[in-house]
Amino acid sequence: FVIGGYLVFHAISRRSPGPTSSTTHTGIRYITSLPGLLLYRALRILPLYAMFLGFFLEVAPHLGNGPFWYQWDNLLDPCHEYGWTNFLFVNNFIPPGTPTQQTCFYQSWYLAVDMQLFICAPLLIFLYQARPCAGRFATAALMTLSILVTIVLSFTQEWSLNSFDGAAVGRFDLEGYAMPHIRAQSYLAGMLLAMILDGRGPSCRSWKTDVAMAMAIASLLGVTFITATGAYARRACQVWETPW
Repeated sequence: FVIGGYLVFHAISRRSPGPTSSTTHTGIRYITSLPGLLLYRALRILPLYAMFLGFFLEVAPHLGNGPFWYQWDNLLDPCHEYGWTNFLFVNNFIPPGTPTQQTCFYQSWYLAVDMQLFICAPLLIFLYQARPCAGRFATAALMTLSILVTIVLSFTQEWSLNSFDGAAVGRFDLEGYAMPHIRAQSYLAGMLLAMILDGRGPSCRSWKTDVAMAMAIASLLGVTFITATGAYARRACQVWETPW
């Protein structure tokens, strides 16, 4: 998602390079440009997407055999009823309350989330083109909001990313793994990096931004390394157990 956010900034900037004169014009530009941007993106993705989905449904099941080959039916059954959701990029929401691996062509949840995040991306990019500092600030604020939402939901819903945490991992897979508000933080991080490297407009850097960046890096290091220590020093939870 970081790479996706970074690349979408450059793709949209290349197709719509001109800055707007005000934030009001930014909103109008977003409304008028979004249908064309979505159509262009859908035409790029859907032909190859349909080819792979067709191969998955009609060809792959016939490429092998054996006592466990019947398990292909478990992968194909969701597509017979909900395959249309893949072409509308809503297969991460429909059917509701379904684990990711029980949806049609379940790896494609990424394309659904990426398309949903893409809908919001032009607004931030057009805002950046009109007011660079405001665009960076809005992108950083939304990224922070996504992080905070993930933290709150992790505590209230008792989610876990640790593969040893049994039912807590299952809840995260069901409720958060393929949701755009959870994945937005990394997508927006890629967009923010592209904005910073683009260097348009006056520098927004100050001692406050340096302190905030240092705190963010320290927090990431803590989450990445400190919380992971000891994970392999205890018994793994059964699928019905939780670590607390």
